[in-house]
Amino acid sequence: MNRSTTGRAIISLALTALAGCYAQVEDPDVSYSQTRVRGSSNCPGGNAPLTLVSNFIPSFTIALGDSGVLTSSQSSQGPITFNGSVILSQATVTMTTANADFSGIRTVDLRAAIGTDNCAQLSATCKSIASYDFARDGAATQKLILKGVGANLLDFATGPNHEIKLSARATGNAPAAATWNADAELHLAIKARGTFP
Repeated sequence: MNRSTTGRAIISLALTALAGCYAQVEDPDVSYSQTRVRGSSNCPGGNAPLTLVSNFIPSFTIALGDSGVLTSSQSSQGPITFNGSVILSQATVTMTTANADFSGIRTVDLRAAIGTDNCAQLSATCKSIASYDFARDGAATQKLILKGVGANLLDFATGPNHEIKLSARATGNAPAAATWNADAELHLAIKARGTFP
């Protein structure tokens, strides 16, 4: 995440809130990057068939930071009460392995988990937050663009660093390379509102 942008926004929000009854800060284009999302795990390759129980991209955790303004419900920080959202607008997965692509992929479902859920199935503790669909979005080669569904990631955040566990399931065929890897970039819209009594 671009922490300098977030930090300036938080300071601005706090100062403005003290000067009036409320203040709101919005940044519609904050990104979070994760390299080597496949890691060293034994995920499908070699054109293997994929189902929505296939671990296309294994679980990885992002940390949004320990700011008190990152809350989806009212949270008091001294005399100021904050309420905010972190909405995923889209996720981009970029192939980093030579001679490999995503042309065999038909659908991808990016999921966020609460607690220890491994997101093998959608449930009360595992929600779909972005998706790619070949029929809707067209063929993918080096990049998969997953469209967000408007979910507030703060609803899935745990701990003081607002950690969120993500994973992706897919249908179609895995990349042709037996071992492959990719980088992911999450495009986020952050909004925080502070009210002063």
